[in-house]
Amino acid sequence: CSFENGTCGWDDRSSGQCQWTRGRNGTGNTGPSVDNTLSTELGWYLAVAPKRGDDVSLAAVHSPPMRQASATCTLHFHYSMNGEDGEMLNVLLNEGSRTTALWWLSGNHGDAWHPAEVTVGRIPQDFTVLFEACRSFNRPGHVAIDDIHFTNCTLPEPEPSCPPNTFVCNNSVCVEHSRVCDFSDDCGDWSDERKLESQAHLDVHFEQGLCFWEKNEVDTAAVGWTHHRGQEAWPKHGPPRDHTYNSDAGHYAVPGNLIENSETSETLSKTLLPSSNCTVRFFYFGLDDVTARLTARSRMLRSGSGDALLWCWENSQSFSWRRAEVTFSSSVNSKIVFRYERGDGLGGLVALDDVSFSRECLFDPDNNKLPDPSTTSAPPTSATAPCQALQDGEFLCWRSPDKVCIPAALRCDYHPDCPQAEDEDGCGGCTFERDQCEWTDTSDGHGRWQRQRASNDTEPPTDHTAGTGYYMRVNLSRESTQTEARLQSPPLAPSSLYCQILPAPAAVSALAAGGCSFEDGLCVWVQGAEDELDWLSNSGPTETPNTGPAGDHTTGKGKYIYIKSSRPSVKGNVAQLKSTLLPSAGDQGYCFTFWYHMFGATAGSLRMLLLTAEPLKKTLVWQNSGNQGDEWLRVQSHVTSQNVHQVILEATVGGEAGDIAIDDISLVGGPCPASDACDFEEGSCGWQQGTTDDFDWVRMSGSTHNPNTGPESDHTTNTPAGHYYCLPSSAADAAGQTAKMSSPLYPAGKGACLQLWYHMYGRGTGLLNVYQQSEEGKRALIFSQTGNQGRLWRFAQASLLPRVQPYRIVVEGVKAGPTQEGDMAFDDVQLTDTQCPPPGHCDFESNWCSWSNLGGGVDQGDWLRGRGASPNPNTGPSVDHTTNSTHGFYLYVDSSVGEWGDLSFLVSEVFQPSPRGHCLTFWYHMYGSHVGTLRVYINDRKTHAGDNEEGILKWIETGNRGDEWQEASVTVKHSEAFWFVFVYQRGMNTGGDVSLDDITILPGGCYSEPPIDP
Repeated sequence: CSFENGTCGWDDRSSGQCQWTRGRNGTGNTGPSVDNTLSTELGWYLAVAPKRGDDVSLAAVHSPPMRQASATCTLHFHYSMNGEDGEMLNVLLNEGSRTTALWWLSGNHGDAWHPAEVTVGRIPQDFTVLFEACRSFNRPGHVAIDDIHFTNCTLPEPEPSCPPNTFVCNNSVCVEHSRVCDFSDDCGDWSDERKLESQAHLDVHFEQGLCFWEKNEVDTAAVGWTHHRGQEAWPKHGPPRDHTYNSDAGHYAVPGNLIENSETSETLSKTLLPSSNCTVRFFYFGLDDVTARLTARSRMLRSGSGDALLWCWENSQSFSWRRAEVTFSSSVNSKIVFRYERGDGLGGLVALDDVSFSRECLFDPDNNKLPDPSTTSAPPTSATAPCQALQDGEFLCWRSPDKVCIPAALRCDYHPDCPQAEDEDGCGGCTFERDQCEWTDTSDGHGRWQRQRASNDTEPPTDHTAGTGYYMRVNLSRESTQTEARLQSPPLAPSSLYCQILPAPAAVSALAAGGCSFEDGLCVWVQGAEDELDWLSNSGPTETPNTGPAGDHTTGKGKYIYIKSSRPSVKGNVAQLKSTLLPSAGDQGYCFTFWYHMFGATAGSLRMLLLTAEPLKKTLVWQNSGNQGDEWLRVQSHVTSQNVHQVILEATVGGEAGDIAIDDISLVGGPCPASDACDFEEGSCGWQQGTTDDFDWVRMSGSTHNPNTGPESDHTTNTPAGHYYCLPSSAADAAGQTAKMSSPLYPAGKGACLQLWYHMYGRGTGLLNVYQQSEEGKRALIFSQTGNQGRLWRFAQASLLPRVQPYRIVVEGVKAGPTQEGDMAFDDVQLTDTQCPPPGHCDFESNWCSWSNLGGGVDQGDWLRGRGASPNPNTGPSVDHTTNSTHGFYLYVDSSVGEWGDLSFLVSEVFQPSPRGHCLTFWYHMYGSHVGTLRVYINDRKTHAGDNEEGILKWIETGNRGDEWQEASVTVKHSEAFWFVFVYQRGMNTGGDVSLDDITILPGGCYSEPPIDP
């Protein structure tokens, strides 16, 4: 239900002092100003409103009655929770007389819509879903929901016939064999969960206890795993429902509730006999504890040394039970171990349920203990004989019809001793067709090795063995920037003196040879001979405080190269790094990629150039300058030179706090991968000029041709060499004339938020419109700005409207009339798949959001994004405010750079006037013996046009306020469009760092704010 045409049968059954009502165009105390469906004031939603009643209870709205649901049934909805007085929202499941919590949330989450989902799970009877909420009406705030829908809830459909190697359910549904007897009704009639006869494995659902699962001998009773019922454990010690019965009456296993930080808790299975392709299936729940880790391991020794890591959960949060399975082989007795490792967080809800084993898993009927590390095996012999019962020191040839046993010492001895050669399985050689042959992913970051089947949708589309078989591939996520993926062989037996490792022949192209991680020197790259500095190899932080990376990009612990900006280097010194001579790039060219780090208040510039000998020519390809934040950033450039050429990376010193580093260069044939972001450095990225307008947008670099208007540099690189699109103005212009540019066609399901940067400076600046246009040509205005916005790049974002067909983004410039002071420009257009953050909100964990340094030579210093303690003694915070840890980010001004009285400006996006006003809330840290003054201003076009970069003073604080984060709020009511400006004025000496974090800007006034001291 989107609530656009009613409540769709959702029924408010509130009995207390608040109720759910359908509303729209809310105020600060009734609901959000726009809905989620249309993102307009005309759209509808459900919100909590006051009601006359004596009962103190939650507002409750019930779904219409629904029929039974499948195991994959999932509820999706959007919510908005804004306010400071204990807002709360719960989602519950009503099944007969039982009510079970599915999802819950409390607190202030801003004046924006957020998506949520939770697995409803298998329900064999009629049920309803219930949304409960409460809020106080003493202070502004709201709780609202919108766009409720269910997916994958119908029972599976019968099939006329099932593919080979699948399980046929009693109702003719087809199910993979790996899903049989895993405590999940995948058939829809439970026929896949009926125990098959002669199964030699033990499954457990924890309803009667932990069964055969044991605690570690060294775990105390308070630390050991135990079983709990949902209705008793939730919300402190476990989730509200189990997986087996999908009910709060069901049981599951949880680690001990008295585990301290950095402690572990283990539960161990019965002993497994040597097995091949044993598969363990289980369901896990993990929520709130982002510092914890849950792993599944194969243990061969009682001490736990040499455990094989099979599976790992960390940092993935969900309100639902999730399924996992691992397949392994072992030539010796072993146990499956689930280990919970608590981090330094507050703890959370972690649980296990429904652990099952495949028929390939063979259990020791006597449950013998695992050997100690000191246990030795029996002397080896070469004889093979039928095996009545597996003895210590023996290996079972499980594929042999006569159950042959051989001495365990013959396992992995590079010679087949079993009749079917299974003793050499998992000994290093592997085609990956059946499994991973005990090759194990031991990655500790976000990059993972995974077994994948070749198809037209994979890269590469074929495998080496059979063309359509399996291979191992690295899966890298967005967070994989500082990790490596490791694939480790099984333990290999000692080899003879004559054993050779033969390298596989491979033709390495000049492009591949140009790649370098700088772990072992400069590879084929050389230092420039005509420059003043050399690039230096380093690991860990550089020696100058407040500049340089904390580690390399490749692994975080390896090496990178950098230029040292402190003495004896001086401003203007140059260091060059040159590639070998490269051949013609060919018809497709190649993608040149490298990572760079430019962090520091006086960072200089970094350039990429192409040098050709015939003709002798040096071409600037890419450039960036100034502080870019304490993070590694990627550059990709499509090189198409048809001449023999050389790539040059050139860094220039900007000041003592300006180390510049590079790492991980690669050259790959073909164009660079397409991106959802375009900075126009390599061209138009598929953006096209309109054909029914009056002018074209012009791709430019540097200043525009008209004085007193237009940018002086692009937004991406902040240099005259960077590119952007501009609509020049002229005296021949007529009011209303337009220029349009449209993006490539995006799929209907792509993107939730559009972000771009625009520049509108000059007395004759017209109108800038941004539209979302369907494939049929229908368009909707999603952003508009008019008039002079000052001599700086401005941030804009817009939520994309729901769509059912592909669409484009159209940027339109509208002329104001004849003038030469009305140039407009745009740059750095990006689509994101997440919802737009609220305007002005930023915790600086990922980036600067919409905040930026003023630049342009107006101020003398920059705000920096950093984390951890300041290297300047006795000043600055040691942790951020958002996460209260050394890993969280905040903004700060480095007091070790500059002079007494230097100014640093931080500027927000533009806000439209509102009769309700705006409330700016932020956290600041001012600690040190020489802290200067922090001010907050608002500025508008009229004030800014008078060369007043600051504006109207709204808040001020000066001097040392102690080593703690302080909160401040400022109410702003302004009749014109305006923006916020933070200005820090440097103190006398280095002990004067000031920091900002967690900025929020909400509609309406604040309820407490400090007065402005004159």
